[in-house]
Amino acid sequence: MLFDISMVLQPGMLVWPGDPNVSFDNVCSMARGDECNVTRVSLGVHSGTHVDAPKHFIDDGIGVADMSLDLFVGPCAVMEISDTSEITARHLQTLVPEGVERLLLRTDNSQRMLRSDAFDKSFVSLSKDAAMWICQRGIRLVGIDYLSVESFHCPPGNPVHRILLEGNVALLEGLVLAHVPAGQYELFAAPVKLSGADGAPCRAVLRTVD
Repeated sequence: MLFDISMVLQPGMLVWPGDPNVSFDNVCSMARGDECNVTRVSLGVHSGTHVDAPKHFIDDGIGVADMSLDLFVGPCAVMEISDTSEITARHLQTLVPEGVERLLLRTDNSQRMLRSDAFDKSFVSLSKDAAMWICQRGIRLVGIDYLSVESFHCPPGNPVHRILLEGNVALLEGLVLAHVPAGQYELFAAPVKLSGADGAPCRAVLRTVD
């Protein structure tokens, strides 16, 4: 069974405050007499379900096109953590089993995204010690069900992003997990191959495993 865990990219969708809005423009239209339909899309690379590359917060870090595809394909655990505004190392120690390389976090964000199209500055995020714990455990990818793994009210320097990206942890943000039970899956979430970019949208899919 497949679960599509991607946001629909569309005009007027939720974006991070200050990021470019998503817009579509019909460059060619059969309704106007053209031979085909062609759409021009304008968006920020951190729109919708997307990957953060090291270059997002590390100026000399690699761009998304140079990230290994192996990070985004393979066994994955979906863990549910509710009734908290911040995911700490203690939460992860309690819930995440040994050997997990790709970790997706289903939080109260999932229900918030279903109820509102407005940006919620109080979304559930990772703490600094959680980011350090993820790196220490050798987790290669972490994902969350909002547009950032880090609090909107984070301190200067974006420490959670920096810890994870400097630790070679791929970040998968903007996931749609409300319909996905906690458990073990196979993840497919390759980002668009944009040269030199600090991130890219992706189509993220989970497949159940026997």
